[in-house]
Amino acid sequence: MIILKNNPLLTLLIPVKKFARVISAGAALCLFSSAGSAALLGVQPDFPQTNFDNQGTTNFSNTSLAINGNLIGFKFLASDIPYFTFGTVVINAKVSAACTVLSNDPNPELTVVGDLYDPNTFALVLSGTLLTGEIAAVGVQNVSATTTAIDFRFNSAGGLLVSGGYWPAGKDIGAVMTVENSNFVDCVQAFSGGAKGTVGPIEPPAPPVCSTKGAHSQGFWKNHLGSWPVDNVTVGGITYDARTARNLMKRPPKGDQTWTLYRQLLAAILNVANGTCPTCIQSTIDAANQWLIAHPVGSGVKASSLAWQDSGEDLKDTLDAYNNGLMCAPRDRSGESGGDEDTEDNGPGHDHGDHHSCRHH
Repeated sequence: MIILKNNPLLTLLIPVKKFARVISAGAALCLFSSAGSAALLGVQPDFPQTNFDNQGTTNFSNTSLAINGNLIGFKFLASDIPYFTFGTVVINAKVSAACTVLSNDPNPELTVVGDLYDPNTFALVLSGTLLTGEIAAVGVQNVSATTTAIDFRFNSAGGLLVSGGYWPAGKDIGAVMTVENSNFVDCVQAFSGGAKGTVGPIEPPAPPVCSTKGAHSQGFWKNHLGSWPVDNVTVGGITYDARTARNLMKRPPKGDQTWTLYRQLLAAILNVANGTCPTCIQSTIDAANQWLIAHPVGSGVKASSLAWQDSGEDLKDTLDAYNNGLMCAPRDRSGESGGDEDTEDNGPGHDHGDHHSCRHH
């Protein structure tokens, strides 16, 4: 049941209207990465705002974070007398060992369900699922020996606050909470404690500004050591000085696909270090580094192997497309010569002139 309160203050609130594999024609999505450390996000929820009490519970084990709290107050506006609120806030999320978002479940990670009653007339204002959201980022930090702070960013806001026009247009959902009697050490070990906090709207993150700096192919970097923007580089978990890394690029793969991926991954790393737009490729760089940690260069991975067919080749093709200007960085051909082009592992889109600037969806 939904009962809308006839309150002129509420009518002032504005209603609100949610990489794949490598592309062959050249278009790609610009991806955003989640928070990269255990530090807090700095979330500060605005109004409409709901609070949950210290009788709630927080439990974390084996990447699963479960938070349950009882609603104790709600305000549409900061000037409101708190509405009587009966209901729950539930957060179920997957969190990595680095205290970052591990995955996004098809079901909402945040659900606020309850009844709101007018504090003056005791009339029922809203009843049901008040708010839902998909997790985007999380921060975790101890503030004392027994107290842990956690904050969240959720997007794709839904629920009665949104459909009823009470949620500010375009805003994400922020949640800040305190875990009392906490035994948190890190996001590897299980921990538990209480749960109290606040949920409300926050500004969405500003889209990254993508540079117009152009990318070079792996052939360019292989033949232009003097243009390298770094003295040392880490590829597949191993740190090399620039000359050693370049010399390894010149090693013929001879059927070992780890060398093919190494070349494209190193070129992408150098392009980003040189100032190219990273947003559409950083997640692939991270995944390719992990692949080469699992399958070190020189370990003899064949093109017919499951490891290559399942993921390695896709990673190589995506990096190749980026290095050749077919994604969110254009191609920079300045300083290139005929010997700078790839020879043994031509990927999709070589020598295409259709360059694309970084676009956000």
